[in-house]
Amino acid sequence: MNKSNETRFLIVRLIVFGLLIAIQMAWILVIIEGLLSYSVLLNIILSLLSFLIILYLLNKDDSPAYRMSWIILIALFPLLGSLFYLFAGNKRPLKEMTRRIQNQVENHREDRQTVPDALPILKHRSNRLSSIAKYVSDFAGMPVLVNQEVDYYPNGESVMDDLVADLKAAKSHIFLEFFIIEEGQMYNQIFDVLKQKAKEGVDVRLIYDDFGCLLRLNDSFVEDMARYGIKALKFNPVRPIVSLVYNTRDHRKYIIIDNEVAYTGGVNIADEYINRKNRFGYWKDTMIRVKGGAVWNYAHMFLLLWNAYKNEDFDFTNVVVEDLFEDQVDFETFSKSDFRAVKVLDCKEVPKSKKLLEFTLDDGSGKNRTILSGIKAYYSAEELVGKTLLAITNLPPRKMMGINSEGMILSAIHEKDGQEQLNLIILKNNIPAGAKVY
Repeated sequence: MNKSNETRFLIVRLIVFGLLIAIQMAWILVIIEGLLSYSVLLNIILSLLSFLIILYLLNKDDSPAYRMSWIILIALFPLLGSLFYLFAGNKRPLKEMTRRIQNQVENHREDRQTVPDALPILKHRSNRLSSIAKYVSDFAGMPVLVNQEVDYYPNGESVMDDLVADLKAAKSHIFLEFFIIEEGQMYNQIFDVLKQKAKEGVDVRLIYDDFGCLLRLNDSFVEDMARYGIKALKFNPVRPIVSLVYNTRDHRKYIIIDNEVAYTGGVNIADEYINRKNRFGYWKDTMIRVKGGAVWNYAHMFLLLWNAYKNEDFDFTNVVVEDLFEDQVDFETFSKSDFRAVKVLDCKEVPKSKKLLEFTLDDGSGKNRTILSGIKAYYSAEELVGKTLLAITNLPPRKMMGINSEGMILSAIHEKDGQEQLNLIILKNNIPAGAKVY
């Protein structure tokens, strides 16, 4: 299909969509007028309904902008506004979307909880910054990570050289998620590389918003990408039905490359964003390039949405997070760590967890300590009972799989024949519980 035919098809698609919406609106008006001509009582009932809906919206736990828009419409046009809210203002379609995503959030809660959280380190350094980080972390449900490198790009055109170079260097996977994608110079620079990398065996996946691309991509875009080995997902497809579910859009804009680099910001994939096309004057949007542990968070968000709609489960353990303590820990922070010998009184598998063992430990304090550790693949619970291990005991409690973990059991990790090996640091049993290790 050539470019002119694609544009014609997209315009026809939008016109048909608009006509179908208009027909539905006209049908609602005709029904209202017909009903009101029959009964004054019905008029009173609908007026009361308008009042009740406004009260409901005032008390509803939802976006203030969403609620106020409906309240103004119903106050100005009580009868039409009330019936239109009942018909189009419901969010029932969103419940299915929420259910899908929430299922993935629950399925991979353990993955997030086993990632080293740097919030305690940040708290030692700055109470103000740690408070902000904790608020963001709690709201997003993502861990605070360390060792980030961030590069800033003041506009779309300045990011292209580094982005294309990183795409060409990809060896494992490339994940993209955008609101707007349109063919042009920017599209060609990026997608030429994506097609080549997919041909080389790199896992290339793309999520794009259907409404944002309504007049920009043809309806067969998913199938077109599949022919190049690129997996594509159309988010919240637009259908000609009156419903404000269409206001739920995917405005994310990021590219994740292997376990190394992520790009994010305000730039979509269209020529106006790199000022190769002048739509509204000079276009100013910024981007950043992130390298380090935070790439795990971006990949995790992408895969939650992907798995929710593609009925497949990407192994999140393939997305590696950078070690918490890599190379730069100041002496003051290190000196606050309390290393203690602990005796394993009991050890058992955590229900519904593929990784975790739950330890009941004697730390010499007279009170048993519970620590969870993701070593199930390397040790059985039974063989560890009675052992003397090394643990950090003054970390703040952290809930994992509904259980408070009160510290960290230390181990050594190395690779052998390309496989990761883990060995617990096991001390001699004649060392008493609670002995401090320096």
